[in-house]
Amino acid sequence: MNVEVAEDRRSSASYGEILDVIDVGRVRMTRRYGCIRRDQFELVTKEPFPTAFRDWLASRGELRERPALYVIEVPGAYQLTVAPRAGRAILMPRLATDLTWQARAAREIAETLDRMLNQGSCLAIPPQAG
Repeated sequence: MNVEVAEDRRSSASYGEILDVIDVGRVRMTRRYGCIRRDQFELVTKEPFPTAFRDWLASRGELRERPALYVIEVPGAYQLTVAPRAGRAILMPRLATDLTWQARAAREIAETLDRMLNQGSCLAIPPQAG
């Protein structure tokens, strides 16, 4: 995520305006303007999220589950609302975190999700000799 580009756009941005969109492997990450101290990040894939991703997130904070989604609350850091079957998550950082940290946290989550998606695909299996 290009922090300088997002910073230039944020000076005149309105709530919800897209600041940046990048692909982190199989995860599309969209950064939207939230307010002067917080951006919102949307993570989207073309496939459902793996169960291992839920387990990884649950190890980082409090998990609240509903039939179609779950919410991870990491105190002082962020809230992540996940619709795993839809392949969609919304990251809402806490106001106490700075913008650079927010972008790094979102990128780490996207990279972890991409890694887990690849582990479950044939692309992650090395070719066999023979």
